[in-house]
Amino acid sequence: MSFRFKQFYIDDSACGMKVGTDGVLIGAWAINKNYCSDLSANSKISNILDIGTGSGLVAIMLAQRFPNAQILGIDIDEDAVVQARQNALSSPFKDRLTFLHTSLQDYHPTLLFDAIVSNPPYFQNSLPNPDSKRKQARHSDTLSCEALIINSAILLRSGGTLSIIIPTDNFPLSNWLAEHNGLQAKHICKVRTTAQKDPKRVMVTFIKTDEPIEPEQTQIVLQEGTNRSAQYNELTADFYL
Repeated sequence: MSFRFKQFYIDDSACGMKVGTDGVLIGAWAINKNYCSDLSANSKISNILDIGTGSGLVAIMLAQRFPNAQILGIDIDEDAVVQARQNALSSPFKDRLTFLHTSLQDYHPTLLFDAIVSNPPYFQNSLPNPDSKRKQARHSDTLSCEALIINSAILLRSGGTLSIIIPTDNFPLSNWLAEHNGLQAKHICKVRTTAQKDPKRVMVTFIKTDEPIEPEQTQIVLQEGTNRSAQYNELTADFYL
């Protein structure tokens, strides 16, 4: 399918990780000063890594948001990487986007990143999807929580950030792993479909620091009745038509 946004469009027909709310949320929320008061100014973010890039949606959103940054997306799905490159080429940001076919565990760059963003696979205990691409994109067999946190901590500069969107149940383990690998939770945002429902997702920004910090805690409600909420519209205003 193809999805048109204000400044680009995304074709995800060859990808296991389809365009969805989680990707749009983390692409708009991560490293966002409006939602985390003392994050570095956008001008200080010069290189960003998108782990499990899929169609390139999050990477392209970040390229729109950070006009001075180089964005690298990596994925173990070769077809997805080809499609991400095609999506980037049709965008205004193609000169600042690069995509590599590699796993996070096998990626060993010479530089450290200012920020890492990921919408990782998370269905660890559910039945595997019979579609191999969907299984690879949605199940954590190929990228465990431990591998994501440990490798991200290695790839971040001091003061760099890791932003992820995960099921709420996965947060305690992710936070424990982060604390044991030099990362501290800086902002925790619970995601509720409606105000009445318990949060099923949480977005977290970890910062690479040895100093313990007290994280900001917020929430976002996605729907008001059958419509997008004012919060969701505000967060995604630069992207949705």
